[in-house]
Amino acid sequence: MQNKTHLRFLLALGNKKVIVTQDQQQWQAYSNGHPRDRRVSAERVYQAVLVR
Repeated sequence: MQNKTHLRFLLALGNKKVIVTQDQQQWQAYSNGHPRDRRVSAERVYQAVLVR
């Protein structure tokens, strides 16, 4: 059995990167920024990708 994870979205703005991946039906969002950084919210990017 092979574990397949697909990159669904990558956003890089300045020093902040947001990656959204899909593993079967599970979606995950990763960010190297601080949660209080209001310029780009990883959660909002994640929600936008899911709505798409």
